[in-house]
Amino acid sequence: ATYYTNKAFANFKLENYGLTIMETTEAIKHDNRYVKAYYWRACSNLVLSHYDDAIKDFKIVLKLCPKDSDAWNKL
Repeated sequence: ATYYTNKAFANFKLENYGLTIMETTEAIKHDNRYVKAYYWRACSNLVLSHYDDAIKDFKIVLKLCPKDSDAWNKL
């Protein structure tokens, strides 16, 4: 999961948001409790104006890590 999330982060920084979503989805398949994967997928969905998907992912982030200030600020 870490491998795919790191690739997703690199794609996010390169503004390849579609690839970011694919890589984070793969990371979540390997470890469905990997908070950063949900966070980067939510951020990518937010940039692509997929607000419903972004809100769902941010809610999962907050469920897994209730004190995540970044997720609270985005939500």
